[in-house]
Amino acid sequence: SLHHISIQNQLLHHENQGLKEALKTQKKHKNESKVLQFQPRKDYHGGAEFYSPSRVERARSDERAKQQNQRAEEHRKAEKKKFRQANKLYNERIAQERREQRAREKDEREQVGAKKAKEAAERKAQRERDKQACDAEKTVQLPQRGKRKASAAPAAKISKKRRTVGAARGVDAAEPPAAPRTHTTRSGRTATLYN
Repeated sequence: SLHHISIQNQLLHHENQGLKEALKTQKKHKNESKVLQFQPRKDYHGGAEFYSPSRVERARSDERAKQQNQRAEEHRKAEKKKFRQANKLYNERIAQERREQRAREKDEREQVGAKKAKEAAERKAQRERDKQACDAEKTVQLPQRGKRKASAAPAAKISKKRRTVGAARGVDAAEPPAAPRTHTTRSGRTATLYN
């Protein structure tokens, strides 16, 4: 049993080592060396070409700069994408807040409108009740007053005529002046009309 476990451990260890080697080999193939891009000479007409170490170093530094620029461009694109996403989220949040604000304002307007309508209905009902109470009071008061009497002309006053001195002596006197006409006004007073 102990021997069996020991052999199993060795087999697993050997398998693990093999997998590590395979992974290392695979990584080597991924990191293939790239061909350096040299600027061709003007007088190059084909055939083998030899480069100086300084020229090789310059080509390598150009390649490094190119890769660095490529990484910077990828980083810039990633930042731009991140910024666009953040901007999109911000705009969505602002739009959501505006929708909520409009909904709140609409609710407030509806509540105010309902309150005003209720108050107007209460005022109208109160006016109607007041009018009915006033009409009921008038109907109660009218029979108590009784019918209105028609204005009648007052009896004409009989004025005493004075006898003139001449008439007493038997002298014919001139006719006495006619009594002035009277008129009864609406308020019941008697007014004298002179012509």
